[in-house]
Amino acid sequence: MENKNQGILRINGSGSAGGGVFEKVIVNGSGHIKGDVKSDVINVNGSAHVDGNLDVVEVKLNGTAQVNGDIQAESLKLTGTARVIGAVQANQAVISGSTQIGGDLRCDSVRVDGSVKVDGSVSAETFTSNGGFDIGGLLTADEITVRMYGLKSHVKEIGGSKISVAIGPPNGIGVLKAIVSMGILNPILETETIEGDEVTLENTKASVVRGKTVTVGAGCDIGTVEYTESCGVSPDARVGTQTKV
Repeated sequence: MENKNQGILRINGSGSAGGGVFEKVIVNGSGHIKGDVKSDVINVNGSAHVDGNLDVVEVKLNGTAQVNGDIQAESLKLTGTARVIGAVQANQAVISGSTQIGGDLRCDSVRVDGSVKVDGSVSAETFTSNGGFDIGGLLTADEITVRMYGLKSHVKEIGGSKISVAIGPPNGIGVLKAIVSMGILNPILETETIEGDEVTLENTKASVVRGKTVTVGAGCDIGTVEYTESCGVSPDARVGTQTKV
């Protein structure tokens, strides 16, 4: 990539441009960028196709976007439908709508308000999901908070310090739980292994759960629970074996 800053790249309507170093990249309509891009800001409204990597301070993708490479950013907001062929690394990521990531997702903070599919692993300091996710590898974070509103989520393994999986928001979930109990919605998290210090679960299906303190709530189907301090199991949950280690 050339080192000279080319100012502002602006595509209005339908157009294409080469990659480079820019102060800002603004796409309103349909834009095709051929090459790697380094910029302070990328703002896409409409449709964008990038054949290369993005190295940007602030990324806002609204509408439909495809990046045939990696994304590195400080702030990343993906809204609408986005597909990233490579990996994503950011300080803060907010994912709304539907997003697919072909590699790993590494961030300080991740919030999912729609649905995201990550073929690789996800690592963060905090991971919050208010939608649904499908993670091919490991989800690891200091604090993991999953609130399910009807979407099914899947991840191979989960590891963290504080892990919480529940239906809907922390408060005011009586109506949603009633709908779930009637079988109209089936929000569930499926995983092989969950391991953390403080683990609280609802509507979770897992082979093994390990933790210092473990609370298995309604709708859970757990094969084995291993704990070092305490374990509580709801009468509306199913646990194969409980072992204090």
